[in-house]
Amino acid sequence: MATTGTADRTNSIQTLLTSEMVFEAARTQTWGQFPKIAPEGELQGARKGSTINVRFQQRLPIQTTTINEKADITPRVVNDNVSAISINEYGDAVQIAEFLERVQMGDARAEIGRVIAAQHTASLDRLAGRQYYEGNTVVLRANQVTTRAGLDATNDTLKSSGVGMSLITQATAMLRGAGAPGFRSDGNGQSQYSTVISPSLAADIPDTSGYLPALQYGGKMTLFNGELADVRGLRFVESVQGKNYPGAGATAQAATTLNGAVLAGATSIIVTDATGFAVGDFLTLGTLEDGTTATTETYSAAVERLETVMVTAVSGTTLTVAGLGYSSGAAQTPGLRYAHPNAESVTEAAQVAAIPIFGPESVMKAYAVPTGPFGEARVSGPFDVLQRFHNVGWYFIGGWAKTMGLWTARIEVACSSPSIVINE
Repeated sequence: MATTGTADRTNSIQTLLTSEMVFEAARTQTWGQFPKIAPEGELQGARKGSTINVRFQQRLPIQTTTINEKADITPRVVNDNVSAISINEYGDAVQIAEFLERVQMGDARAEIGRVIAAQHTASLDRLAGRQYYEGNTVVLRANQVTTRAGLDATNDTLKSSGVGMSLITQATAMLRGAGAPGFRSDGNGQSQYSTVISPSLAADIPDTSGYLPALQYGGKMTLFNGELADVRGLRFVESVQGKNYPGAGATAQAATTLNGAVLAGATSIIVTDATGFAVGDFLTLGTLEDGTTATTETYSAAVERLETVMVTAVSGTTLTVAGLGYSSGAAQTPGLRYAHPNAESVTEAAQVAAIPIFGPESVMKAYAVPTGPFGEARVSGPFDVLQRFHNVGWYFIGGWAKTMGLWTARIEVACSSPSIVINE
């Protein structure tokens, strides 16, 4: 008698895995739920190209002067604008050896598929999010502080007296003035917008003037994934994809450096000078995003490994730390998320968070029809001589772009309490 097992139903398993991965991407995205999809006639099935221009019509100025009954008027010219969306391909994969599948407990392919699905979702989310919080024409900082490094955790937080209310009112007024469509209108017909913030900032929201928890209005409208509250008409969504600037605010003391390279997962670091460091302090390792100019965000290998850790013990210049990584595969012992080279900067400073303000048409997204708006899972192989290696991954063709320059704005405030974060 022949028995049918999973090895005999590979195609069915692959199909199910594929559909689950795509569903996960659509269901759990934070930033990805906001961009407007480019109209069908502007991209999908219409034409091909590495750059897609989506057209927008400019508004005409309001006309309030009288006209002469005996003279003709001068017709106006209606200009249009375009939003250029660069089309690129994105993806990643894990190759699974058949020997692993035979000896590992559980279903190796399904487990790795779930890991890939999570990466798939987070990757597309991050790509979308960067359109909202990078390169903003308007950047507003608490108390009109001129540089990010000037924001301190005492006076320049969202919950500081008058700060949150003033910044939110100012930013939303700018978007309304620019004609940015809102997600909905209030009782006076004013457009209302949304934002995505990090968990580090979420603790300050209940103490912000005008706070209304989502539980009080959720029955009256559809909530966004992760929606936390409404503050003066601005809908706050909380997500680990919210933008932080670790250690970029006002410094608590002079920065020091690492005295020796450290590996990812390390639970201790040695610094050149530990003066002033104590248990419970939060230290940032890496090159800071200092925001010296309003529209420049420098991403590099150094910035990508930026992380904030908490000091749990001090012994001379050796600091035991807890971070978002794991030590040598031991999940019970949190350590550094990234490896850091010798002499890398170690800073104790206020954590800064971004509050990007936007509406449903502030960012446009275009995609190739075969991969769809959320990309697709790819399961392939085996292609080797002995047919031992299978590939599980994801693939997406598309891009994002801001529409109008003043249809997004970014607020920057210090977090009242620091936390363990990474800047991935």
